Amino acid sequence: MGFVSSSFSHLKKRPSVFAWSALFWAFLLALSYASSSIASFIQSNLYQALWLAFISLVILFSSGLYSWKIIKIQKSISPGWLKGASIISLSLALIAGIYALGLIFINKISIGIGDSLSLSLSAAQVLFFILYISLIFGIVFLSALPFISLIDGSWVFSSIKKSLNFAAKNYFQLLSIFIILYALSQTFSLALDPLIAGAINTIIGTPIFIVLITSLIINSK
Repeated sequence: MGFVSSSFSHLKKRPSVFAWSALFWAFLLALSYASSSIASFIQSNLYQALWLAFISLVILFSSGLYSWKIIKIQKSISPGWLKGASIISLSLALIAGIYALGLIFINKISIGIGDSLSLSLSAAQVLFFILYISLIFGIVFLSALPFISLIDGSWVFSSIKKSLNFAAKNYFQLLSIFIILYALSQTFSLALDPLIAGAINTIIGTPIFIVLITSLIINSK
């Protein structure tokens, strides 16, 4: 677990990551309010869908740009801001797409098995939960993809195999990071006002997550 100590040592030496995270959170908050205000004036369903797609792309790219900046503060990387943000954005889009398709698939599987076996609602929900947890455990194998792609300066699909091999060797560490930070995030969300919880999770939780994964990759080389 040497990567944990090196991660917090980095955060202590370079607290600017939290300043950048605060700016990112403020941007997302302003974008959310602006998007809601503009969407309220759009009457057409088509234009609303196009506006939602545009905002989603803006959030995706800004997330990539933010992640590039946090990783660049931690480690010298060759891709500039445009390529770096694009690499991470494409990686996040791929992971989100696989997650969404997986969710649709397990939902249909749960309904199909439930109907064919005449399962009760509670039994079908248990089946869905088991399949959903399996999906999350599977997604962990791709969790390092944005970081490995950026550190190596390679595009997404050429780094998938390397990401899978890395995750297979460091699965326990990756899963532990996800579980601990997710549990803390959910605790804040349940105990605090949504705005405050969102600020804490974004300004503190997100950079810690990025730095931990990056340190794990660097230390494994």
